[in-house]
Amino acid sequence: MFGQNDLSLPPVTATPAEAAEAYRRDGQSKWTDADHHLTEATKTELIKSVPKNTQRAYRNWWTLADDWCRANERTTLPMTPQTLAEWTRTLSQTTTRTGQTYALNSLEQALYSIRALHTLAGYEGHPDTKLARKLLIAHSRRLADEGRTIRRSAIVTPDQVHDILSLVPSGTLTGLRDRFMCLLGFFGWLRSAEMAALNIADLGIDEAGVLHVNIRVSKTDPNAKGDTVYLKPRSDDICPVAAWTALRAAYAEHGILTGRVLRSIDQWGHIRPQITTKSINEITQRLTAAAGCAFDGFGRKVTSHGWRASGYTASRRAGAPQESTRRHGRWGPKSRTPDECYDRIQDPMTGHPMADVKLTKNPLDLTDMPEATRAALARMDEEEQRITTWATTTHHNDRSKALLDAHHRGEEIPPHPACHYWPVPTEPAPDIPNAWSATLSMLAWQQDRCAVCSRRTQLLIDHDHHTGLVRGGLCSGCRTKEGLWPNDRVFQLYRDLPPAKILGIQEVHENPSTRESTLP
Repeated sequence: MFGQNDLSLPPVTATPAEAAEAYRRDGQSKWTDADHHLTEATKTELIKSVPKNTQRAYRNWWTLADDWCRANERTTLPMTPQTLAEWTRTLSQTTTRTGQTYALNSLEQALYSIRALHTLAGYEGHPDTKLARKLLIAHSRRLADEGRTIRRSAIVTPDQVHDILSLVPSGTLTGLRDRFMCLLGFFGWLRSAEMAALNIADLGIDEAGVLHVNIRVSKTDPNAKGDTVYLKPRSDDICPVAAWTALRAAYAEHGILTGRVLRSIDQWGHIRPQITTKSINEITQRLTAAAGCAFDGFGRKVTSHGWRASGYTASRRAGAPQESTRRHGRWGPKSRTPDECYDRIQDPMTGHPMADVKLTKNPLDLTDMPEATRAALARMDEEEQRITTWATTTHHNDRSKALLDAHHRGEEIPPHPACHYWPVPTEPAPDIPNAWSATLSMLAWQQDRCAVCSRRTQLLIDHDHHTGLVRGGLCSGCRTKEGLWPNDRVFQLYRDLPPAKILGIQEVHENPSTRESTLP
């Protein structure tokens, strides 16, 4: 212990830097080498403060940085700003297993990981990232030139939630799990990591029938203070409280009373103790693809994080007060994240400022048109109505139902093109004496969805180059891959059973001998 005269305090008006300099100058420092080092026990506890997923990311990026530094005879810890800049440039030009360079978010994560690990090692504020961040700006411009911009998850509407759940069987444990997962994400606005971490003990139903979801730790609660989300019971078939009651009863029949709420279930019905965020994302994409809502009008794909954005967007469209949405989403009162990142639209024309601008003085006047022209327009309207009615009156046949059931049971079956999951019209395609009428019927059934990936976009007609027959409508990406990947399993299944064959349509797109198109 210090004696009364052993410690002299700096003036209270001094800054911390001035106080430290005065302390050193006066020769009163009692520090030893041990005062600047952390024990292994303390380091271990510090690491525990970092979420496991973040630890995994730190470890991966640190391994890449350490390997690169060793190969280039540089020091990893502490790393200089110049070394960090050189490593960042190398990363920005590295081709990943996807065949593309790293996305901007990945490089941002790499820089953050290096800085965080330096802080844990006692080098707070190092290395300086100014040079590296200038390289990120150059990389982001290259990505923009390539058409690779940052894309958030697409959302699903309440009607699409109904469509998704209508395909989820309620008689299997896998179906009950998937049903509750969707409703928990949509109504509870939970992230996939939060859903995966929930325990059965974290959920409870009070006397009013309200489901209490206790979130012990989350991205926005790093100190693990905990928070609770409340889900009200509903009288319709998308009630999260009823979904949890059914899943909990099913778990009880299998002797599961504690542990994780969401669990992996294999094709043999074996229940694993937990589920990964990757599996939650795959289940989400499988269900949305089957329901035909895997992509929105912007070409964005629905991911597991889309549940949170979908619920928030639906609440704002329904007029929910901003204060209550912030509380339910666990955002701070001054956070701009909800409106900037979570309030999303599906269709680029929704709320478009030019949508209602009229550029003509008078509407189209049909009175001066020849009778034959008016009759032709009326006939086209009638044909379009017949095709629309036919394309939307659908049911699941034995093939699509068996495929969906196999997926819900978790069976390991080869991936299929999206069109194999879609319900088919109850009647044969309408016989309309019009060039290309059968293909128009097929496109009406597809509803702007790519037959392979289910992405909603402007479709391109794909046909068999040997027979000239129309096969289906594909997005530009899948149409290109269909020719480049002749042995790919999904495209083989698509060629064996394309939309035209599913619908019983035979229409020649191209004469196989002359290569001349027969369609307008």
